[in-house]
Amino acid sequence: MNSRNLRFVTLSALMIVCPLLGGGREGQQRDEPRPKAVEVEGLAPAYATCALVNFSVKNVSSRGFYVEVYAERLLDGKWDNVDYPYDLNFPPSLYHKPIIVKPDVLMPGKSIPLTYDRCMKPNFVKRNTSDFRRAIAANDADAPNHVLERLRVDVYTVDHDVITFLEKDPSVPFERTHTSK
Repeated sequence: MNSRNLRFVTLSALMIVCPLLGGGREGQQRDEPRPKAVEVEGLAPAYATCALVNFSVKNVSSRGFYVEVYAERLLDGKWDNVDYPYDLNFPPSLYHKPIIVKPDVLMPGKSIPLTYDRCMKPNFVKRNTSDFRRAIAANDADAPNHVLERLRVDVYTVDHDVITFLEKDPSVPFERTHTSK
């Protein structure tokens, strides 16, 4: 192999290998995971169908954020909002859309205690509360797989009363059981 062909092969190999090793153009940044702004604390691995989920959201960053917290379920291999989603940080949002004028900011190192009531019946559901709860329990019992849920924290920055979406931080999943565990 002459030196011209050897240089071509070497250059070709470098063009293939360098991007795989994370090299490349100068100034190019790697896609490294950014640390979470918040953490969800206090979750158990499993809860009964209508058991209250008490937890807290802690700001683990160095700046303040406005947060909204929603419950999600694993359905067909994809995380999606639960039926009748609402901001767990503002439960009346189950009944009406809030207008946020002065958002409460979660300061660095601080936590907010919250509760997720999966069986809180919206006003627009025509069933009575006990029928509503029984229907949820029946769906859990009939589910072919474990019913998995998690909490998703939507994090927003607040600058001069302007709210800007930053990221979504999910909690670890937990199981819902139709019998208490």
